[in-house]
Amino acid sequence: NPAIRPWALFRYNLPMRIFRYSNPREARAFESYCLSREERFSPAIIRKVSGIVSAVRKGGDRALIEFTRRFDGVSMKPASLRVRPGEMAAAWRATPREDRLAMKTAWGNILRFHRAQRQLPVTVRAPHGVLRQVPVPIERVGVHVPAGRAPLVSTFLMVAGAARAAGVRDLVMFS
Repeated sequence: NPAIRPWALFRYNLPMRIFRYSNPREARAFESYCLSREERFSPAIIRKVSGIVSAVRKGGDRALIEFTRRFDGVSMKPASLRVRPGEMAAAWRATPREDRLAMKTAWGNILRFHRAQRQLPVTVRAPHGVLRQVPVPIERVGVHVPAGRAPLVSTFLMVAGAARAAGVRDLVMFS
């Protein structure tokens, strides 16, 4: 059984289809498309991925470490899964001053940009009552930061900045 690599999923050509809802024929086609539950991945891939997710749910960190060893060839210990605050502070202090300044500047710009996009609550009075939409941030977000040859700091800043600006309280990074 060859291991399924995450990037193998990209070889599936998932077409983007554009529907113009103002056209009645296309609107019906869109509704049919949404209700069709067409499979995007082969049943074999769905079974393998479901098995991995189930094993990690059941086995926790131990299962995660085993899959990392099997798929990525990296041996880890449970203590290496979490970075302690003291380690983060030491890494920040060890970062050159000009790099820290660049990251702080980028972080501020990213927060400002995403906060400007936040949606406000909307209230509409209708003949039969009041309609209201209240945007509520997700409580916890997991952020993947690729780190093949080097961690992509810009990826972290962009996704973490968007989450923070939206009001996400608990941000978990994995790499």
